[in-house]
Amino acid sequence: MKLKRILKGSRIAEIDSKAISGGIDSKLLMKNAGSGISKEIISDFENKKFKGAVRGLVVCGSGNNG
Repeated sequence: MKLKRILKGSRIAEIDSKAISGGIDSKLLMKNAGSGISKEIISDFENKKFKGAVRGLVVCGSGNNG
């Protein structure tokens, strides 16, 4: 699977900062990000037929774009 970069980290941090300044809680942003990526992963597995066991690796940072 080839990774596709959608936004640079600096742009995401800028968007997050504006959202927080607008009154959205940073913990809610992190929760929504985690929920969104988990839905994408589940969708990828549901839409493909895998034979045998499948291994995966999830690597995450500390949050808050850190």
